[in-house]
Amino acid sequence: MSGYCKFAAILIAVATLCSACINRAVPDSYPEETTNADTSIPESLGPIYSIEGNEFHLKDGEHIGKEGTISLVDKVTGDLNADGYDDQAVILRFDSVGSGVFYYLNALMNDGHGNLAYVGGEFLGDRINFDFLRIYGEGNLVPHTDIPIRQIDYGNIVVAYFLHEKRQAFTEDPRLYITQHWKVVGGKLILLEQNQDGN
Repeated sequence: MSGYCKFAAILIAVATLCSACINRAVPDSYPEETTNADTSIPESLGPIYSIEGNEFHLKDGEHIGKEGTISLVDKVTGDLNADGYDDQAVILRFDSVGSGVFYYLNALMNDGHGNLAYVGGEFLGDRINFDFLRIYGEGNLVPHTDIPIRQIDYGNIVVAYFLHEKRQAFTEDPRLYITQHWKVVGGKLILLEQNQDGN
């Protein structure tokens, strides 16, 4: 074989090897992404949650990845859209490999057959002090009071927590008390109201 032919054969082999490597490449993302269309994931793993567009299941209340661990802080059920089925709201905590400890809200809707589908989520803060999570419904009382929930507020997701003030060090306990009211409207999670109270 001539030198030119040998060189051409080597180039073809290298190109084939590189193409194979590219096709096997896995995106370097966290958490490992899944989709509802992924039939290889058993439904027994429970609902799919989402943080910053990355979807995942929780196993025994947590998801462990190379960039940190996501854990379930709180979970409540209630009717978000007055269809008579129990929906779900959860607080998730992401302990990153860095110094951040990030908290997120997720809302999931029941399709009427017991399946919960993610409809929206929101970042709450870094190293917050979580207080409570509720889905308001009939017979509920406003937390920390004896005031009955108004019917107009049925289906609201309410979350409360302490957040660090702008000039406050993360080494200190957060002092700014935040109360948020969320509602699922048109299949999207919408912030209705946010109140804050600094100490």
